[in-house]
Amino acid sequence: MICVSPGHSVLPFHSSLLNPAAVSGCDVTPAFIRYELADGSVENEVCYWRDMTFVNHFLNLLTKREIRAHVRYGMTRPAITNRKLMAQELHKAVSGLSVIG
Repeated sequence: MICVSPGHSVLPFHSSLLNPAAVSGCDVTPAFIRYELADGSVENEVCYWRDMTFVNHFLNLLTKREIRAHVRYGMTRPAITNRKLMAQELHKAVSGLSVIG
């Protein structure tokens, strides 16, 4: 998944992207990824957003010696057949995972 913001908050989820899971009745697992960059700005050099062009962004990423990713998973949740409700529930769960501490 691509960052579509500077990464300071969890943006609302697009429920249409969850439709396949809702229709098939799949269980879902919330996950949160946080990046660290020692020699630059995560906001400007890792997240892909604003008016960035992919090639320039990607070539800049290749110059980075190290990008750390911290991944946190929540508990798997039973299937929710309503995609909008699923989006709300997953957003809440991912937002909770984003709290460092």
